[in-house]
Amino acid sequence: MKRYTPLLLLMLAAACQTTPADIAGFNAYLWKQDKAGCGRERSQMVDTLMVQRDKLLQLNENELISLLGNPDARELWERNQKFLIYLLEPNARCQAPEDAPVTAKALHIRLSAIGRANEVFIGSFKAGRDQP
Repeated sequence: MKRYTPLLLLMLAAACQTTPADIAGFNAYLWKQDKAGCGRERSQMVDTLMVQRDKLLQLNENELISLLGNPDARELWERNQKFLIYLLEPNARCQAPEDAPVTAKALHIRLSAIGRANEVFIGSFKAGRDQP
């Protein structure tokens, strides 16, 4: 039994590792560097993501954040659902603090209560001091 323990531990560690989604034509490094969409890189890459959205829908929250970086905003919804929001175009937050009011086009990823992506869409995002 003792001689199989290292092999068993190695197999267990390999099984726990996740590989990021392979999205053809998508540069995750550039996406992550384009904070709040200020550099316009995200707006050029979002069509690639949308064409392959089925790959995003297979991921959980941690895998999405590993692929896309931390979201620019998060919204909690009813029944423990949440949205990860990635801004796609230059906006007021490019020159102002992170809590500055903003209206911009954004990639929205809705997560179920168990943290799985179940909807991906592009829509308007509005946030700021005057929002509830």
